[in-house]
Amino acid sequence: ELSGMENRPAANATNNGRAGIPPMRTRLRRDRSAGVVDAPEAPLAADRSKRVLEMKWEQMFEKLLEYEKQFGNTLVPNRYRADPSLGAWVSTQRRQYKAIQTGKCESSTMSQERIRRLEAIGFVWKTADPRHVPWEDRFNELLAFKEKYGEEAS
Repeated sequence: ELSGMENRPAANATNNGRAGIPPMRTRLRRDRSAGVVDAPEAPLAADRSKRVLEMKWEQMFEKLLEYEKQFGNTLVPNRYRADPSLGAWVSTQRRQYKAIQTGKCESSTMSQERIRRLEAIGFVWKTADPRHVPWEDRFNELLAFKEKYGEEAS
């Protein structure tokens, strides 16, 4: 009588004899004599993480461009109901810029290239009250909305 073991994959060196179990991820190796930790996957993971963060920044920048096209400015409210992540992102850009300008930040994802790109679209680094968009800007947005949609929007 068959025990059912015939259908399982044979054990091999890549999975340390654990038939049917995927190989384990490479673990950190410690050279105890030198106190050195060897992480062979760390540079690859760091590169991948950096690329993901760069892609996320680009996506948010594109959203900011769309906002600017729609409203004529880059003064996204911190609590922008239509896209809360955009409001939070804009706030983060201002915070990182301020930290760089005041020397209070040793490491930041804000680069000179990002600063240049934001400034090229009229990004406002400092608002009168960073929690609020100026009243005049909101009023102008209202006028633009009324012009676009007419009196029936009232």
